[in-house]
Amino acid sequence: MSLRETFRQQPFGGYCYAYPHKTAYRHFDPVPLRQVWRDENRDALFLYLHVPFCTGRCGYCNLMSIPGAGAGLVQSYLSAMKRQMEAVRQNLHPFSIARMAVGGGTPSVLSPEQLDELFVMSRGILNADPQITAPSVELSPDTTTPERIAVLRENGVHRVSVGVQSFLFDELRALGRNQSPRQMDTALGLLCDAAFPVFNIDLIYGIPGQTVGSFLDSLQRALAVSPSELYLYPLYIRKLTGMAASGAAVSPLMQAMYRQARELLLEKGFQQVSLRHFRHSVGKVQKRLPEYSCQTDGMIGFGCGARSYTRYLHYSGEYAVDRRRIESIIETYCRKSVRSFATVDYGVQMDEEERKRRFLLKSLLLCSGLDKDHYRREFGTEPETDFPQIRRLAQEGLARISPQRICLTGDGIELSDSIGPWLYSEKVRLLMENHQWQ
Repeated sequence: MSLRETFRQQPFGGYCYAYPHKTAYRHFDPVPLRQVWRDENRDALFLYLHVPFCTGRCGYCNLMSIPGAGAGLVQSYLSAMKRQMEAVRQNLHPFSIARMAVGGGTPSVLSPEQLDELFVMSRGILNADPQITAPSVELSPDTTTPERIAVLRENGVHRVSVGVQSFLFDELRALGRNQSPRQMDTALGLLCDAAFPVFNIDLIYGIPGQTVGSFLDSLQRALAVSPSELYLYPLYIRKLTGMAASGAAVSPLMQAMYRQARELLLEKGFQQVSLRHFRHSVGKVQKRLPEYSCQTDGMIGFGCGARSYTRYLHYSGEYAVDRRRIESIIETYCRKSVRSFATVDYGVQMDEEERKRRFLLKSLLLCSGLDKDHYRREFGTEPETDFPQIRRLAQEGLARISPQRICLTGDGIELSDSIGPWLYSEKVRLLMENHQWQ
């Protein structure tokens, strides 16, 4: 059987949005934060703030998030996040923030006052200037209000991303989402009126009972509000989630949904950035931002579930899916002092091979592909020599190799979620397989 045929038997193998995967993280002896970042370039860091709260737990969600948290716990969490920021400022100074994102959970579950507090902390402690960092914030339709939107506008938010997932009630119910069509219409109207520079809508395909027609209907309704970006996510049913417990199965029409949606979006003037990401080619002029490379520049995360990346260590707090375990992790986080935030003890070490592999994956799974000169400058070697699998992908018509770049073909992009896991190292694959789910 050819490699292409092997991938086509399971085209959606696994979402490779980061490498190594969080299930490859393990506990290690505590290391001072100052030591972890001592030899790192800190001129262009990505700042990520994680809000692990939401109004309801979606059936497919395996993120660090709990629904229905009381106001007291949320405020305690924000206070702990402030202490973590102070620890980072003390141990990483000097540093500069080049990008900023707020995710979750659902950041818009915070009150307007709490949302404002989050931005005030990031500016005052970390000097995260929104004019430079172009903040991105995730929203849910059921918590998108004029008051929260006003706070985002006042704090210079550049990009908003709203998780619609589907416009059809039966499909929302199959996903375990509690938003109503009326809430979605109201939220989208408010966001359109607010005119953020970048407006993204998330949709999911592969929902049980979903057809190609019903998915395209949701896509057309999303296009009707003229988003500048769309993320189309194939549904994954992951361990310990509500959909896994119910025995739900994804629609067998996922590939057909992807192909027809891609064709429609290209006709509508969108450019494909990756398997999931589509960006409109004609939109508002984007301001020039500081240079940031997701392949090589560092990331500093705050909150439970937020990951931080240096060249040789990726670290975070513990990861869990079960509600009781997440609550325990959040409560422990809320008790931590500035001093205790100054060490790290959970993550994965990155040797040279893993660094190269991460660069490959973070480049190849984008339509723009891998810049060979960038790779050579970083590692002093040739990507095709380091990864003979690249030539096999090219032989199968899944990749193109030129003197300047290595890119997946259209067929290769379609099979990204199989190609990505195929390129994982044996060491990382073994760690993931032996992860103890909690």
